[in-house]
Amino acid sequence: MSEMPGSITVYDPSMAAAAATMFNDFNALWPGGFSGGVPYTEQRVHDWLDATSAVADLIALDSDGVPVGYCGLYPHYRDAHACYVTVLGVVPRAKGQKVGKRLLLRALDLAIERGYTRFDLNTWPGNLNAVPLYKKVGLFWVPETSVSMQNYLPALARSPLGRAWFKRHPDWYGCFERELAQAPDQETHGGMEVYTYRFREGDDVLTARVDRYGWGLCGVDSTLAGRRLAIAARVENHAVLMGIPNAFTLEVTNETGHDLDVALVVEPFPGLIWDTSLPPTVNAPDGQTTALTREFTVDATSKVTDTHEASPSVKVRAIVDGEVTELLVGGKIRPAVAVSYHEGWFGVASGGSDEAVLDIVNHADETLSGEVEAYVEGVPEASVIVPFALARGEVSGVAVPVSVRTGAGATAARTQAFVDHGGARIAMPEHALPVVEDGARAVLIEENGGEVLHLLTDLLDVGVELRGGDLSFGRRALPDVRRPAFFQVGPPFGMNLDGSLRYSYRLDREGDAATLTLSADSLQMPGLRIDKAVRVRPGSR
Repeated sequence: MSEMPGSITVYDPSMAAAAATMFNDFNALWPGGFSGGVPYTEQRVHDWLDATSAVADLIALDSDGVPVGYCGLYPHYRDAHACYVTVLGVVPRAKGQKVGKRLLLRALDLAIERGYTRFDLNTWPGNLNAVPLYKKVGLFWVPETSVSMQNYLPALARSPLGRAWFKRHPDWYGCFERELAQAPDQETHGGMEVYTYRFREGDDVLTARVDRYGWGLCGVDSTLAGRRLAIAARVENHAVLMGIPNAFTLEVTNETGHDLDVALVVEPFPGLIWDTSLPPTVNAPDGQTTALTREFTVDATSKVTDTHEASPSVKVRAIVDGEVTELLVGGKIRPAVAVSYHEGWFGVASGGSDEAVLDIVNHADETLSGEVEAYVEGVPEASVIVPFALARGEVSGVAVPVSVRTGAGATAARTQAFVDHGGARIAMPEHALPVVEDGARAVLIEENGGEVLHLLTDLLDVGVELRGGDLSFGRRALPDVRRPAFFQVGPPFGMNLDGSLRYSYRLDREGDAATLTLSADSLQMPGLRIDKAVRVRPGSR
């Protein structure tokens, strides 16, 4: 494959007219067109790129100085330690000439220089030509996504073992060993789901593993000039269940030719309880692998793993000869027994009562038993205790009486499972099911820990995703039939950082009407405040 001669530079406003031509040329290769049906002009490029929050807006120039490719590298919209490739594109005449590769490699260099530990990129499974390229430059396809990719080479390059290895072998791209399958990257090592980097140059080998839930390096193994040092951390079971014992292990393999004293600073995440704490120092004799193992449990105060962000993690700082190796170990944290409801709320006739059947599931690899306690806020007589016994992976139901007082509008049925295990009664996180009075005036309820809102009238259900600010509309009588409403600020449209903003909200009432306002500060355009508002009243359709 030939390589187009030229250079990579950073956009400046003098390029706007030529960049507009380039972006219009992207239409031929971009699914559905790049410009959104509105041709790019010099002014449109100025509006987009002259004042952004970018780490760098990179432009690929051909040998005549004409723009032929673009890569937008921005601070990550959810993770202050990461950056994000918003757009990567080339003009048709540059396709297949390694322009995209050079843009990505320059973006990677910038991520390392600016102190980031990761950079991300999203694409789609049908992008057959690009996915292998993305993997070759260090990106991993996150399982169960379509297609989110993460690159941890910045973290590895900044680690002591990685930095020393790449200093001796700077052409990491040439010695990177990687399968380039058009599939999610799914690998299990030592009971953990990981991504693995491996570089080889002669007898020198560098291997690093990433905890795919903790979003960080969990082990680095370097053989350089005949000396090997490996530092790794892991949990026995990556499925970290609240109340079920697990084990954490730290290993140091020392083949450096002399004994090492490794200082340790270990920070657990909230809700993790050690059986016995780890020592502040471990001696690692030459020629041996030294392992420290400690049991732990996680209680109901821990945060459940959200697939859109790093899981709560144990942070390890292993200090060897003054050099600090940072490792992160997380997991798929969730209750051993979880209670849930298939819809966001439950409707009850004014002043009446009903029965809601909630799902209860055992996530453990063993039979678990205990009790479910439930009550309705403000209705002390509506309480119940239900025993359960669930086989491994079993899903069952628990009936909970619900009611709402006339004129209350809404209340909540609060349900909590208690598991009997190891001679102890272990509390699981509480589940709150909103209970809504039929025919109530506009009422606002929360779902999924406050991440989702429902603004309800007698007829209408307005759904709100606070992450992203997306709205959907449906009828209260048909909760599964919804119509989305899309709002965007641009240009660019459909590809900017503001699609994942976390919005705050307020509800204002005026007579029988209610106005819900969402607010967030733009990441794409610093200084811009985004407000979205929806106004409803009884009878609204």
